[in-house]
Amino acid sequence: MGGEDSPKTLATRSRGDVIGELALFDNHPHMASAVAVEETVVTAMTKKEFQRRVEEMDPAMRGIVMLLVKRTREMANDLLKTDRDINWANWRPIK
Repeated sequence: MGGEDSPKTLATRSRGDVIGELALFDNHPHMASAVAVEETVVTAMTKKEFQRRVEEMDPAMRGIVMLLVKRTREMANDLLKTDRDINWANWRPIK
């Protein structure tokens, strides 16, 4: 996250976690890059396949998911404007 000279750890992911999903839903750029710190096996899904599966969702559920994606991106954008170190794995509301 940030420039190459100032990377930040946003979260540590583990087996079975998903990354990059917001960009698949809303076509916005990725907010961060992922770096594997140990040997990692990944499974990828094409954007076309992902969109096909989203289109097959119940329309009401698809609407709710899209709202959650929008709110998550807004929250992340707001938090990234601060100088705080963010650990998404342990995220708690700011008081």
